[in-house]
Amino acid sequence: MRASILALALCLLLLAGCGKQGAQFSTAVVTTGGGTEEHAPAEDAGSESDGLEPAERPEGGKEPEGGKEPEGGKEPEGEKEPEGAPEAGPAEQPGPGAEREEPEKLEKLESPESPENSENPFEIMPRDFLFSSGAGAWGTELTIETDGSFSGLFVDSDMGVSGEGYPDGTRYVCTFSGKFSQPEPVDETTWSMEIESMELEHPADGTEEYADGVRYVYSEPYGLEDAEGLLVYSPLTPAESLPEDFLIWLRMPWGWEPEEDRTLGCWGIYNVSQGYGFTAFE
Repeated sequence: MRASILALALCLLLLAGCGKQGAQFSTAVVTTGGGTEEHAPAEDAGSESDGLEPAERPEGGKEPEGGKEPEGGKEPEGEKEPEGAPEAGPAEQPGPGAEREEPEKLEKLESPESPENSENPFEIMPRDFLFSSGAGAWGTELTIETDGSFSGLFVDSDMGVSGEGYPDGTRYVCTFSGKFSQPEPVDETTWSMEIESMELEHPADGTEEYADGVRYVYSEPYGLEDAEGLLVYSPLTPAESLPEDFLIWLRMPWGWEPEEDRTLGCWGIYNVSQGYGFTAFE
């Protein structure tokens, strides 16, 4: 009995000595008559606490910024970038409607070369041309439309040939119309063409008529008769390439000279088989 009282007194002394040391206490050994018993330490209900468990209390009473750092300062597995890996830029997004696969490259097809004068000369040349020597009162006027159709008038007045019924002289005339073929380029400044069709208002058979004191004699369309081929010259045609038979029809009525760059300087139509030349000055 005495031993039990001594053991209990010892236990109370131990409890009183611990005071406010915390929540844990050493295991007390109590000796009884039947042996010793181990008692788990009890928490001091009156110990000061701020409500945090010891394991959760941060050092210095402050939580680290950004939350809890992983144990040992290591990054979680699967999130660490490999060493030397280049920084990945933002992925380039295709635009609306763009195909994800790279389109095949198409080879550029080159069109065959064509002459610089492939444009239809009827569309760029003047409408009116003239064939004349400048000597005497004669000439052939020629008007060409953009589709190649043409009309013209040849007049040669000879006032000295007069007689009874035609005191005002004689006039040789021809009114005509027709169509040229589509011009074909010969070089950069020249085209070739033919007369596809031509009609005369009056047959060129020498038929005579008298009116207003003048005798009219119907004749050929001077300058275009018997034309087997025609050449069209642009103003940029080199003068040295032009036949003399053509140039004579420019010198006589117009006193023509080449331009400073030695080019023709005007539009021309040359009747190759007859050596006649029509000109147009803009």
